Amino acid sequence: MSLFSTWSKRTRETLLASGARLSHSQVLEVLAAGLGHNSYASFKATDEASLASAHLVVISAVEMVRRAADLEKELSQEACESAVRALRLAREWPVQHVEELSNLDWIVRSTLSDEGHPNRERISEDLGWSIHGLTVLGMQRPRGALAQVNRVWCWRGSAHLELYSEDADWNVPCSAEMSFEKLGRHLLGKGQITHFAREGEPVKTEFDEVVEGWLSDSTL
Repeated sequence: MSLFSTWSKRTRETLLASGARLSHSQVLEVLAAGLGHNSYASFKATDEASLASAHLVVISAVEMVRRAADLEKELSQEACESAVRALRLAREWPVQHVEELSNLDWIVRSTLSDEGHPNRERISEDLGWSIHGLTVLGMQRPRGALAQVNRVWCWRGSAHLELYSEDADWNVPCSAEMSFEKLGRHLLGKGQITHFAREGEPVKTEFDEVVEGWLSDSTL
């Protein structure tokens, strides 16, 4: 059974549990719409073979609702978001992340926090302090809508690189850019940091103000 077949079966089960009544073929259409296509035939012809190669799969609950309406079926956005959540929790290999389109900012922030970049170490070495963590401050909108970018999808952001010395902790303002290889309309490869640079002077912080770990919940 293909990964998309497994997902469509799981999606139908979740939607049925929410009270929606869709046939198997209708679920194929709705799920394909969530993946950026106007029809299942379009998805099957261009993206289905790439699904199992994706690191991140983005699904739009809004588009799922729209396609259901085209099929004269009533489907709530809440039910679609539950279906996406079920796919995310299932964690079917090899896809590492399944996320609803409106939550994509969280994935970008997490990737920016988790992935390394040589300039982080250079900034640390230049100042003579050790890296403590990274707090993502904000993400600018991406360069182009996800479904409209052909090969690489980019997203810029700002962050504080957290360093510590013997007597103090420091926040160093930085800028960063992430890039994701496009494998399909809503299918992405693993994100990489393509730009990371210091943008200002270090700011001393109190010890109890430092956020433990690489990503503060307050920044999500």
